[in-house]
Amino acid sequence: MMCGGRRGRIYDDVGMPVFSPNGRRLAYYARRVRRYTMVCDGKEGPTYKGARWPVFSPDSKRLAYVAVREGKEFVVTDGREGKPYQAIRSLGFSADGRHLFYVAVPVGSRSPLMVCDGIEGAPHVRILIPRKFERYPARLRYVVTGYSKATLVEAEWPGSS
Repeated sequence: MMCGGRRGRIYDDVGMPVFSPNGRRLAYYARRVRRYTMVCDGKEGPTYKGARWPVFSPDSKRLAYVAVREGKEFVVTDGREGKPYQAIRSLGFSADGRHLFYVAVPVGSRSPLMVCDGIEGAPHVRILIPRKFERYPARLRYVVTGYSKATLVEAEWPGSS
């Protein structure tokens, strides 16, 4: 990978590079012999069985991504590993960059729940994040479905009431 005219390490595979909102930072996953790492600003993070979906906060200061170890997925935020889940998707930050949210399926469950700043919401049959979802929402918004209806959930970020 070449960045800023500098040649980086050679990998077996690299993921789609993601630039921070201010364009000054770059993150991508890299694979070398069945081990993955997230590379940010040319520096490798820890190695995992898998690493994907890097996302920067709106101010470009924070980085979060999904990593895999022993068949479980967890979010790594600013270098700290979160709780393991069966599956994770729809990772994002709030408009001010202080809050991180994602949809997760707990280990041993089939029902997804919304997680914000590590706080788990109630499980649902399905959680939908609209395709045109705001990249950095001012409020946490998502749609949950039951067996017979869909409901829009709109909530304040934790600690902002």
